[in-house]
Amino acid sequence: MFKKENISEFIAKKLIELNKQDHNKYKNFVLNFIKEYYKWTIFVCNNLNKNSLYTEDYIYLSLINLNELDTIIDYSLDNINFLKTIIDGYLFYSTSDKEISESIVEKYYKGNVDIKLQDKLNSIK
Repeated sequence: MFKKENISEFIAKKLIELNKQDHNKYKNFVLNFIKEYYKWTIFVCNNLNKNSLYTEDYIYLSLINLNELDTIIDYSLDNINFLKTIIDGYLFYSTSDKEISESIVEKYYKGNVDIKLQDKLNSIK
């Protein structure tokens, strides 16, 4: 059985290979990972125990907030740790049983995250 970290690393490497073949597909996959990661992480950051997040989560939230989408996508290619972290977040929040429902997180996200940031995260279809 694979450990979650190994699965994330496997997926990250496959995505990097995909980028070489089709950059737009890569961007779409990574954007989906980023959106899920961001929604849950910003909710945890503002509503739960601050010790629930790692230092890198705060760094990555800032990275997502402050940079253009292409810069974030480029960063995901240059920093496999970032790519693995957003994949881990996606896998955790999309597959695990959660004490907090997705609808609560989605409502928080739509009501509390700047509309420009939401638009940025929704910009690639």
